Amino acid sequence: MDISNAEHIKTEIVSAQGLLRDGKVSQALAQLLALQAASTPNFDIEMNLALAFRHSGELAKALTHINAALAIEPYSFIGLLSKGLLEEQTGAHQAAAETYSNAIKIAPDQSQLNEPLRKQLEHAHKVSRQYSEKLERHLEQSLINAIGSLPNNFRNRGREFVRLAVGNKKNYVSEAVQLQYPQLPAIPFHERDDFPWLDFLEQQTETIVDELSAFILEKSGLFEPYVQYQSGTPENQFADLNNNTDWSSIWLWRDGVPQEQHLAGFQKTSAILNSLPLFDLAGLGPTAVVSSLAPGAHIPPHTGSTNVRLLVHLPLILTGDESFRVGSQIRSWRMGEAWVFDDTIEHEAWNHGGTHRYILILDVWNPALSLEERLLIKELMVAKASFNHSSINL
Repeated sequence: MDISNAEHIKTEIVSAQGLLRDGKVSQALAQLLALQAASTPNFDIEMNLALAFRHSGELAKALTHINAALAIEPYSFIGLLSKGLLEEQTGAHQAAAETYSNAIKIAPDQSQLNEPLRKQLEHAHKVSRQYSEKLERHLEQSLINAIGSLPNNFRNRGREFVRLAVGNKKNYVSEAVQLQYPQLPAIPFHERDDFPWLDFLEQQTETIVDELSAFILEKSGLFEPYVQYQSGTPENQFADLNNNTDWSSIWLWRDGVPQEQHLAGFQKTSAILNSLPLFDLAGLGPTAVVSSLAPGAHIPPHTGSTNVRLLVHLPLILTGDESFRVGSQIRSWRMGEAWVFDDTIEHEAWNHGGTHRYILILDVWNPALSLEERLLIKELMVAKASFNHSSINL
């Protein structure tokens, strides 16, 4: 672009803005329209024409020029906010919500915005959220019979589909840290039907709690921080919990190795665990651990090691004010009720109560895997271990 022309355009726009501030709207419009006619398509000219027509009360024309500006710079945050506001003023509320949603997607960090823009962005969030909530209620009501006709174990999936279609929820996927098996369904919480032994485990809650209570009374000092990174290891989201007993644990089985020094205090629990179809994969499982979370503590969003196994939570001691999120689903534990979830889907936990929360965590094979696939996975781990221990020169 010719610099002198750019400077001329800037000077004319500043002059027109001054006329608008002085209430001389028709003069500002005449000046901007003349500038538009003498120039190639220009984002700033179109944006200021939209502003001038808005001042004149000609909202349809203002929208025309906003659209012309966005045709030049489709990813203009300010352009989208301005268009959403105009659409609201013309009564096109659905269009405004959709435009605001697009603006939100490309919004810069709020620290980079001045106060008026921050307020406009907050308004955009409010309008977009209200529209989404109304649409979700409408769809749920309209589809109540269709969702109700689904088999019981598919109804939650149907409801989540509606929320995803509205845009109120994020679709979380499996993201294993170590070992990812392809084409396994990413299911946050699994249905109980695949784990008929859960009833038996829940019936043993009192026995396990008795042993835990005795262990806490006699050997609470053996609880260690759940997160223990070696010096130099990137801590990322776990920086606050690294070597911090706010999230602590007693391992009964760890990466397939029984922790005899702890199992001695959990003999009945050990017998219960040995009767379950635990995940058995050398170097990774079984795992069985009592996890303690201190009052006010938060385990930040993270994903687990492999999707070939699933985790089981059995609540042992609850505060009455704790919660757990897997993907977009948030639940609270209840005594006597276990659940099975995929920890390779982003998850996090909170303890809002005034005492420590204790959960027994153990792992089982993902039921979506065939027996032949389990064998393949085991052989892969053996082959990988033999490679790592070989004398091959790389």
